Amino acid sequence: MKSFMKTHKQALQMIFLLFLICSVASADSNKDEQAIRDLFKTEQQAHVDGDVKAIGNSYWPEFNLVWIPFYDGKPRYLLANIFTKEDYLGSMLEEGDDWVSVQDRMDDPKINLAHSSGVNHVHINGDKATVITQFQYANNTKDGHRQIGGHKTLWVAEKRENIWKWSSATVGFDSFGEMIHLGSTNKNQN
Repeated sequence: MKSFMKTHKQALQMIFLLFLICSVASADSNKDEQAIRDLFKTEQQAHVDGDVKAIGNSYWPEFNLVWIPFYDGKPRYLLANIFTKEDYLGSMLEEGDDWVSVQDRMDDPKINLAHSSGVNHVHINGDKATVITQFQYANNTKDGHRQIGGHKTLWVAEKRENIWKWSSATVGFDSFGEMIHLGSTNKNQN
């Protein structure tokens, strides 16, 4: 009976080759994951800064956004809407310098916006990836309440010519929100 590997040297060479292949693949995956995390960070900072051009540059031309309304603590999938990149960027582009950035809302004491976001999960398969991000926010409303909320977004990122950009996003499958009357110490009071 012949052995697959005739010598120990051949076996060690095969192990080394497999290790090298896995190392290169892991390094590429880590580089891609960091590029995706950087994409998210850059796009979110552009929202803070009010940089519509940088926001738009984060998406491929055929980007679409699926919005799932969330009512009574549940996602309402049958009411889902889809928006193109132009739909999504439309109001930002139309308002130009009058577009209210996240920083503008944070600086306005009447609104008193607080927010944070981050990447929870990245799964890369070749030149495509799924990314789950989480957002939390709180702001004052005109009727004297503090609105607290958050949501997760499922993104699809795609790498073309070694550049990662968003190709789609789904918002609303996991959201939460509550209203607190300003001045109240009871967080359950409306």
